[in-house]
Amino acid sequence: ACANFDGTFCALEGDGIATNLLQAILSQIGAKCIPMHVEDKPLYHTALSMGCNHLIGLMHIVEGLLNKTHIPPELSQQMIKHMITTMLENVWQLGTKDALTGPIVRGDAKPVNMHLKQLKEFPEHWARVYRALGKELTIIAKELQTDNPEIVQLLETTR
Repeated sequence: ACANFDGTFCALEGDGIATNLLQAILSQIGAKCIPMHVEDKPLYHTALSMGCNHLIGLMHIVEGLLNKTHIPPELSQQMIKHMITTMLENVWQLGTKDALTGPIVRGDAKPVNMHLKQLKEFPEHWARVYRALGKELTIIAKELQTDNPEIVQLLETTR
């Protein structure tokens, strides 16, 4: 992590003299310092933890699913890397709403149903993750006017 510190954002809050000193020191090692209101820090930390650490958890699930296929692990890794890199580029260029692809935004319930059936063979919390994130995607689909109530119903159904 330290080797990749250049460009890291550091939120600074507190005494002006101390934050100015910290900013001067951190900037020397490549940090991008931003001012932070003390009341914003918990939400800031929550958001970035979800954006990084939870994404790693999701990738761990993706690896676990692909490991049950006949796809060699090194090829799986390449596939995941390409998919995630492309998706992130689309998010930066288009925004989350317009970058979304897949069955939920298309209003196609059949693949969603198939996915949920496949997940029955894996730890139960993997299906809960799929449902929770799927529900968030249905909100985007609704904003895009491509939502399908059948998908919402599928995602609400528990094992």
